[in-house]
Amino acid sequence: MAKDILITGATGGIGRCLLERIRKTHNGKIIAVGQTREKLDLLGKNIVTLAMDLGNPAEIANLEDVLHNFNVGYFFQMHGHGISSDLISSFSEEQSNKILEINLFSAIRILDIVLPAMVSRQFGRIVLTSTASAMHGGGKDSFTYGLSKVGVEYLVKHVAKHYASDGILANAVAPGFISTGFHERRMNKSSDEVDKRGKSVRVGYPGNPGDVAQIMDALAFNNNFITGQIITVDGGDFL
Repeated sequence: MAKDILITGATGGIGRCLLERIRKTHNGKIIAVGQTREKLDLLGKNIVTLAMDLGNPAEIANLEDVLHNFNVGYFFQMHGHGISSDLISSFSEEQSNKILEINLFSAIRILDIVLPAMVSRQFGRIVLTSTASAMHGGGKDSFTYGLSKVGVEYLVKHVAKHYASDGILANAVAPGFISTGFHERRMNKSSDEVDKRGKSVRVGYPGNPGDVAQIMDALAFNNNFITGQIITVDGGDFL
């Protein structure tokens, strides 16, 4: 039986790139989760699309009823949230809770849904998304974003440690500076700032969504031994 594929954040730059790659090369139904119906409809046919706010625990609870009809063997967590004024010196509990809910707690809630079936079938491949800066203090204006990603990395290692004997492998990819529009849309960076930042990467240019998608694809579909690892894809940015 083909194993189905759950992708959250499927309409983002990396998420959509990953989805298109999987659609061409792998069997199994793709369940694509995004925030808006308009963007999900652009993904094309032969995909199950779900519009939901992953910052809302009640909506994630509804996901369990939907996934009951599928054989989810692969889970890619691509969704995330960040803002440009996330400073420790102007800490906002409400603002930080929203970032933590979307970036970390939602992933835990979804794992709570998919793990029992993976255990029952003795197979699962989980690939979460961190950030290359998480273990280097993050950006000054992205405090809670970095904090949430450190939590994601712990989550990966916890699942990998305690579910390996159930045939479940869990890893994360930590992208560096990738050209997706995220920094302009979410972090309010100007095109000049983005261009300068891209040139500062050690290889001299930013990455593209395909650089990240190919690693995530390999960790899920061509992997029987790697687990508990955080794979950095950053062009040597933090060497």
